Amino acid sequence: MENEITIELDSTQAIIEEVLPHTMDSPIVSPSMEERPNTVKKSMREFFTTKRMAYLGIFAALSAVLHIFAVFPIPGFPGFLEFKFSDIPALIAGFMLGPLSGAIVIVFRMILRLVTGTTGAAGVGEISDLLLGLTLVVTASMIYQKTKSTKGALVGLAIASVASIAVAVFVNRLITVPLFSLIFGWDAILGMVRPLYPAVTQETFYHYFLLYAVIPFNTIRVVVASGLAFGLYHALKKADKRLFPGKKKTKEIEN
Repeated sequence: MENEITIELDSTQAIIEEVLPHTMDSPIVSPSMEERPNTVKKSMREFFTTKRMAYLGIFAALSAVLHIFAVFPIPGFPGFLEFKFSDIPALIAGFMLGPLSGAIVIVFRMILRLVTGTTGAAGVGEISDLLLGLTLVVTASMIYQKTKSTKGALVGLAIASVASIAVAVFVNRLITVPLFSLIFGWDAILGMVRPLYPAVTQETFYHYFLLYAVIPFNTIRVVVASGLAFGLYHALKKADKRLFPGKKKTKEIEN
């Protein structure tokens, strides 16, 4: 009996001595931890393709140029509400390349404007443009990517337009106007809107401004941007198929 116990103990000790050094020398690493960096690198390579980067550069440059130079007021609205076409290239980029690419175009144009020093009022307007642009472009392109159909594009643009108008009301009520009042004072702000709304006071300003200026102005903005982007996207999509023939052309650019 004692001999059997001794043999079992010796066998157990031998197994421990054989396994333990390998365990100490070779750290246990989860396969998922080893694969994760490679997965990230692969995803980055798949996203930043030469074709995608070329399109991103074109759309970002167009959006920035339109944002800086193609700006004008609309009669019947306060002069500081400037109409811009700069959301159109970003919308097309979102449809063709995906929501992240559309967001990159929006962010790039804001950075370019800040770098070139073409901002006003300490960049308050750029905060509003950034939030409204991201809401419109990312929402529309995310919905479109689910179906990639004409119906999906129209539904996405409609929902994104409503969301962008709602964000415009929120941003002007809680961010933009309060910051403008700190920088310029309420007398200056009331002076800019009083030609349109003679009875406006500081107490009634938000009623007049949000109801008669922000909501209708942004409705015009999103309708024009959505309509032009929808038409131009389909034309550009056909041109892309001719310029980049190949079996995977549509999938590559839209994913």
